Amino acid sequence: MKYFRNAIIQKYRSLLTRGVLFAGIFVVFESDTLYFKKGAHTIDTWPMSEEVIELADLECVRTRRVKIAPDNKSFFLHEQEYYPAVDSYYTKLTLHKANKTVLWEHYSSEFQKISFELSRIFNDRVIIVMNNVYNLFPSMELIENGRSEMLIHEERWRRIVKYAVSPNGRFMVLHVKDPYLDKVWDYIHWIDTKTKKEWTYRFPICVSCKKHAIDVSITDDGIADIVYKLEHRVFNKEGKLIDIYLGLGETGK
Repeated sequence: MKYFRNAIIQKYRSLLTRGVLFAGIFVVFESDTLYFKKGAHTIDTWPMSEEVIELADLECVRTRRVKIAPDNKSFFLHEQEYYPAVDSYYTKLTLHKANKTVLWEHYSSEFQKISFELSRIFNDRVIIVMNNVYNLFPSMELIENGRSEMLIHEERWRRIVKYAVSPNGRFMVLHVKDPYLDKVWDYIHWIDTKTKKEWTYRFPICVSCKKHAIDVSITDDGIADIVYKLEHRVFNKEGKLIDIYLGLGETGK
């Protein structure tokens, strides 16, 4: 009995020690390197890189990239292998805590790749966007507390250009593209991640033809602001256009 009691005490002390060691660790990214810090001290580094590797008869371009949560307490590592000879990709995204604990891993399918540019990490959730090898026909997945929810299924849109998430994480507004009348047109797609309500607005101007950008933002109340050059189009949660105005002093793109 004394042996087991001592073993339990030792295990408890070990857990406490690990907790003390891991407490206060945060991550920052500078100059292609991920730094693990505790206070002012750097306790480890992970270099991010791109390298060309010869594997048998195939050349492989291997990249490692990282994105950090706003609170610097977690990050995801995006790893990609590209085989130019066969135009094939393999991608993996791994979510870590700042103490390097792996929370989960997400792999691409055979005909898809995880978009580093469009995937995002927040303090308590991750949004993963997957495209085909030509960066078309995306899917969007929300992972929170280890649970996965598909927000946009593959083949729903031809392309996701950009998107914004409300500060409270509930609402999303996306600039997407899809064919219409033999051309690729621009759409605004709105999502309430809580109720699953959606609406879509086709932009009346073929922005792709004009070569101008669309910017999107959204509030905690689900109010979406869509900016094209100097013109703002404001939509409520029901998808109703409630205001149009010119943003004076702004620079059109």
